[in-house]
Amino acid sequence: MSKRYRRRTTDPSFAGAALSVTRLRVARRMFELVQRMEASIMGASSRRQGFTVVELLVVIIIIGVLLVLLLPAVQAAREVARRTSCASNEKQLGLAMSNYVDVFKSFPIGVQIPQWGNRMVGNWAWGPAVMPQLELGITAEQAGYGKVPMTVSLNEATGAHLRAMQQRLNVFRCPSGSNPSSPLNTLFRIEGRELAVSNYVGNNGSYSFRSRLGNLAQDASVNTGFQNGMFAEVGSNPNHRGPGLRRLSDVTDGASVTILVGERCWRRHNVDYGASVVWGTLGHVSASGADNDGYVFILGCGWVNINSSERPYGSLANQRRGFASNHPGGSQFVYVDGSVHFVSETIDHNDAGSATLPMSTYTRLLAADDGGDVNAF
Repeated sequence: MSKRYRRRTTDPSFAGAALSVTRLRVARRMFELVQRMEASIMGASSRRQGFTVVELLVVIIIIGVLLVLLLPAVQAAREVARRTSCASNEKQLGLAMSNYVDVFKSFPIGVQIPQWGNRMVGNWAWGPAVMPQLELGITAEQAGYGKVPMTVSLNEATGAHLRAMQQRLNVFRCPSGSNPSSPLNTLFRIEGRELAVSNYVGNNGSYSFRSRLGNLAQDASVNTGFQNGMFAEVGSNPNHRGPGLRRLSDVTDGASVTILVGERCWRRHNVDYGASVVWGTLGHVSASGADNDGYVFILGCGWVNINSSERPYGSLANQRRGFASNHPGGSQFVYVDGSVHFVSETIDHNDAGSATLPMSTYTRLLAADDGGDVNAF
């Protein structure tokens, strides 16, 4: 008898039947429990309709406390997502620059000036130069880049070139830093036209804007000592005797410690920075007109610290020359080696009033060939 029992308990069909019976019993008890709870609720509701004022207030307070606790966490999570998207954009720009160097043996132009001395015409910049490496070559062709001067494209009769330059290009947009009211740059207009806004500017150097690169003793039109960025001017300036393009071999400080491109937001703490323009700039002026035309449309420099609202040397909006973002605590940069880094706004910096060679960590990161040591960064 005992052997027969053991065989039945080890038989799979018997075990399955026993399990089904057990489940049926549990389901029956749960059903009975639900019926009792339903009866209890119905009985309570027949005795009292609705909620008291005190109960409603308690519920409202609990919901409010939960919102207060959850809202910062939700906002922080959204900012992390935006910052990650921004870093991805910069990574793509860095890779596009690297591919450009592989093909042309130098980094692209900062700005191309075919009509030096004319401050009223538009000029192509580094954005459309790297579009083929960003799989946007067709867009660049539609805008006329590489075929005609920018001023011709802006005034093309059918308006097709202008419409191409007004397309939203997500790789040039930081989710945290764009103009919330328009996909176009409504502050920096080129020949009266509003073109696609960008949140990324090329590194022109550690001090104010400079029109050439390398040893400034070669250039009689500017001061000496700060021509150390990654992008400058290519064109017909009769005073220029220095180079306008950077080769990778020129970055003697090291590709891993030299800034290539950084962020500039549209507005931060009610201060307008103006972001930048994807396609180009107005005129040729490098520094003296930097708040209304010139390099400020497409380049940045170390004139002020990251996220600064200072206005050294007068009342002009000089903060627009620098780098800024809406990411809390600093801004993101892509370096020459293609790596993306978040740099704190508290990094040590020599402001524009110091007028000294790059000595701070920040100015040395902006300098490609000053020989400074930033290994501690």
